[in-house]
Amino acid sequence: MKKPEAEKLINDTFTRETVAKEFFEQYKNLYLRLKGAIGEYLTKDAITRVEFEAKGVKTPDFAKRLLGQIVFLYFLQRKGWLGVTKGRAWGTGPKDFLQRLYDRKLAPYNNFFNDILEPLFYEALATERTDNFYQRFDCRIPFLNGGLFEPICGYDWVNTDILLDNAIFKGILEVFDLYNFTVREEEPLDKEVAVDPEMLGRVFENLLPENERKGSGTYYTPREIVQYMCQESLINYLDAKLNIQPQPIEDPPQCKVFSEFTKVNPFTAYEEVYIERVPRQDLAEFIYHGEVAQEHEATAVVKSQYEKIYTGAYQSKIPENIRKFATEIDEALANVKICDPAIGSGAFPVGMMNEIVRARSVLNAYLGGASRTSYEFKRHAIQESIYGADLESSAVDIAKLRLWLSLIVDEDDIKPLPNLEYKIVTGNSLLGFPFDTSGFELNQGFDIVIANPPYVDSEKMVKLDRNYRELLKSIYASAKGNWDLFVVFIDKGISLLNQTGTLFYIIPNKLLAAPYAAAIREIISNQTICEIRDYSCANVFTSANVYPIVIGLTKYDFKRDPHLVTMSDTNKIMSDITVSKETLKQDKNWNKYFGTQQEVELLLKLKTLENLSNYVAEITAAATVNEAYLIKEIVCEESLIGAEESFKLINTGTIDPYKSLWGINQTQYIKAKYKKPVVSSRNLEKMNKRRKEQASFPKLIIAGMSKSIECFHDMKGEYLAGKSTTVVFDNSPEKLAYICGLFNSRLISFWLNKSYNSLKMAGGYINVSNNELKQVPFKPLHESVDGKKIIELVKSAHIAKDDTTLSILISKIDQLVYKIYGLTPEEIALIEGSEIEAEE
Repeated sequence: MKKPEAEKLINDTFTRETVAKEFFEQYKNLYLRLKGAIGEYLTKDAITRVEFEAKGVKTPDFAKRLLGQIVFLYFLQRKGWLGVTKGRAWGTGPKDFLQRLYDRKLAPYNNFFNDILEPLFYEALATERTDNFYQRFDCRIPFLNGGLFEPICGYDWVNTDILLDNAIFKGILEVFDLYNFTVREEEPLDKEVAVDPEMLGRVFENLLPENERKGSGTYYTPREIVQYMCQESLINYLDAKLNIQPQPIEDPPQCKVFSEFTKVNPFTAYEEVYIERVPRQDLAEFIYHGEVAQEHEATAVVKSQYEKIYTGAYQSKIPENIRKFATEIDEALANVKICDPAIGSGAFPVGMMNEIVRARSVLNAYLGGASRTSYEFKRHAIQESIYGADLESSAVDIAKLRLWLSLIVDEDDIKPLPNLEYKIVTGNSLLGFPFDTSGFELNQGFDIVIANPPYVDSEKMVKLDRNYRELLKSIYASAKGNWDLFVVFIDKGISLLNQTGTLFYIIPNKLLAAPYAAAIREIISNQTICEIRDYSCANVFTSANVYPIVIGLTKYDFKRDPHLVTMSDTNKIMSDITVSKETLKQDKNWNKYFGTQQEVELLLKLKTLENLSNYVAEITAAATVNEAYLIKEIVCEESLIGAEESFKLINTGTIDPYKSLWGINQTQYIKAKYKKPVVSSRNLEKMNKRRKEQASFPKLIIAGMSKSIECFHDMKGEYLAGKSTTVVFDNSPEKLAYICGLFNSRLISFWLNKSYNSLKMAGGYINVSNNELKQVPFKPLHESVDGKKIIELVKSAHIAKDDTTLSILISKIDQLVYKIYGLTPEEIALIEGSEIEAEE
């Protein structure tokens, strides 16, 4: 093997992602084996079974907690904090403490879990002792507190013998011994090949069965996006905290109730006014680059002093206003209240904590105090700032574990872990407020709400729990139509904010244009949208058919226009468009504002035209769900009809531009034995009268699922349109032919794909319904020569005998459509280039 090939093999073998994937599989196998062993033991031992049932202990949760406890100990023994000889310092313990326990070098046992691990967990690590000395193992074991080493659900571990096979733990230790455990969770660029706490979060997703993971909508957010969301949240928070000031008002209103709009309190005669003391750009520079700037600054000063040329004229890399208001900034960072209402395995709380620590550490150069250490900053943030909830108890366990492990990295001495029992909780944040509000300003709301809410669509919700869906619908005004779970999570998140609070969510891009999200878009547009980032082109969730966006908003009106950003990768911006708040409030479709500047300008140009719905008699769905099922029952073969009047059944798969594929390519929606399905007039009477009239009318029939609009002109009224299609009716046959040409054109295809990109499914298909077709920008036919030409070309296209002739006709129609809509050569090139790109 050549040297470059060998180096590549080594690099591929030991990359962080390779190690992570391998660890996931190993961990999952251990979990499944452990869960199976516990379940098997419960069938044999009635005492343990009764105790578990009485306390509500579930086998999967017990197995996940137990593995998490063992993993935590691997991090501790890496620090040398386990098995320390009496009288010696922390950090001097053996790095193979757990293996020594298993090998009976520290204490005898019959059953490893019952005689060794349970006492270690629930006695040695969970109770205070003089000098932390533990007699059973004749060594120092730290008292940790915190809750991780408490019996799950409070089961009686002392009087309940759980005699799991020792070989199971031998296998667990053998697997974990293969890996290097590190407690560092650094910024996204850190690529140390080791098992760190972040991996445990990703393991959590892996441990959920496929159906359960999809049901709960759990997907892990990449580090780069977590950091971006955390940093932007802090910038917005500091902007509000430092720059929104109470100001006395002249002629205070009398007998006027508190106004949410003006933020005026008549009892104090003050109003909250935005007065910029620290520019937002300075705050962004501080949060994004403060740590690096501080390092460069320290290096420059030391170098200048060493060379004896330091004159005091050195220009600081930290903005002047950051140094000037360092005390206020630090206090704001210390007092921030943060909530993740769908905490998962804790990526966002850990990310927020790291950003707070990094920012406060930068301020050390301008503030005194011996306690200004990374450890103290972390502990303070965990105890005072961070809250979270999740339905999955094992996720909550891992979130707590990650926060606790973050304290270990910066500490050489042992201190009890902060108790997170009332701050990181198992509960449903959509149905209440599960946090302790006895202190901690919380009754006023949170400063920051940040989350990756579950990705559960309406169909999954109905299958999982229809009653729960109805309950949420009764609580949230945003739960309209065929809503997904992320909709009510946004609604809840906004309600959790205080009057100047910031929300950052990563959610499906359906928010941008889906009809069911119209109500939540209205609620969002009444806030201040800071930024929406579209990650649809970035492969963010490799295991999910989900195209995410990140939305950031605040409740205070900063009088700034939102940025709509398109990302080509997780950290690479493709385009950044500024749109007025009023535009987003008035427009029902936000999707059109994402793309290049040229694309957005063209879509806005088309938006100035009136909608098609204003010019035709009717645009409607072809059949209801119930009617579609009835069609399946009454469809019959052509040979059985005889002379009776009948209609050909046409559906999405039987429609091409200008073509009916009836009898050639019937869809699976129709029973396979019917190659040419038809419906008799007599059978059609079983449906409502209107459907029979629709079948006999001339009309346009549009495929319901395609990558562009595919439209067929039923000139004679001989087709019955199926469920997955839309129909357009009008009294003017010429108008229908003209619209058919527009629908099948490249221009309208471009408009559809750019305006409803967020509605795309796997493979780039869009569900084209009457909602989208009603919005088509329309140039009326009138008596224009070009419009007449389109009508004649459409008629020719419908009777074209071969694909070559049809392609020529379609190209001619495209050119006429461009002309009618007044497109420039640059705009035409954009459309045709976009189509080529989509095909590739």
